[in-house]
This record gives sequence, structure tokens and C-alpha cells, in this order.
Amino acid sequence: MGDDMCLDCLPLVDECGAAFDLIRSLGLPMGVWRVPSAAELGDVSLMPLVMLAVYSRADIDAARALLRDTPTLVLGIGTGPREGSRALGLGAVGYMHDALDAVELRDTIGESIVRAHWRRSRAAS
Repeated sequence: MGDDMCLDCLPLVDECGAAFDLIRSLGLPMGVWRVPSAAELGDVSLMPLVMLAVYSRADIDAARALLRDTPTLVLGIGTGPREGSRALGLGAVGYMHDALDAVELRDTIGESIVRAHWRRSRAAS
């Protein structure tokens, strides 16, 4: 993990940047850092959650390993609710999309952090 990345921030894998702009507009009580690909995440074991921007069903399918191995919240850009079940079925701890309002987006992030913590604590025992 590079020196410019913080452990108390949520990483957002977002190749295009549209999801990053949306997340920054929410005024979250934690930092968010953007990485263009999952390969650039580094060690995520100390991070509360990884967020992943997807722009199509193919993006969700391509992230199968990340969703299986890392507590991940999927953010669909232009996908609406229709890809939620796919993301959750592949292992995501949560799914949200850009048509939700700011309160719903913030709530989903908070709920996903709790689920990610629960998943990690369960895996450790």
C-alpha cells in the first residue's frame, strides 16, 4: 500500500471516476481514496470495507474474486437495482446504485461496514 493511502479511509475501486465523484458529494465522516483497479489495492486487511464501482454486469462478473475474498460494497453506476442480486450472490456485503438519494447511499455504506466487520470477525473465529 502506498504512502498516500490511509488506513482509516475507504478505498473505492473506480476505473472511470464517476462513482468517486458521487461518493465525495455525500460528505462522509471518513476519507475515500480512489484506485483505478483492484490490483492496485494492496493489503486491505486493515480497512473496514472496499467499495467497487461497476458500470455493467460484466464489471460485476469480472470482480468475482474480489467479492469472494474481500468485504466489498458494490456501487452500480447506471445499473439501477437490477444488478444487486448478482453482486450479493457473488459475495458482496452490500449493493447500492446511483439512483438512490444521499441518505440511502450513506446508510448503505454504514450498514455495509457493519456487515464487513461481522464477516471478518466470523472468519477469524
